[in-house]
Amino acid sequence: MRVARALAMSQGSGNWHEFVVPAQEMLRALREPSDEMLEAGAIGMPDWGDLPTGWRAMIDHVIGEERLPFNDNAAAAKAEKATG
Repeated sequence: MRVARALAMSQGSGNWHEFVVPAQEMLRALREPSDEMLEAGAIGMPDWGDLPTGWRAMIDHVIGEERLPFNDNAAAAKAEKATG
């Protein structure tokens, strides 16, 4: 999880696994987009449409994503194909 790795790096730690739960809590705090966030994502659109639903789905995905090695895009693609 990128957020956990970033937290670990900011604390000088190489063990990002210990930061998974705090990272998930941070993401839960961002799960509901503010009006300002929605405005920024919907520039020129008459309304927000499905943007809030899409945002929540993306955050939910990151919160529940499989713990893959750092930057292992091949493993991520393989896992994605296997599950879906």
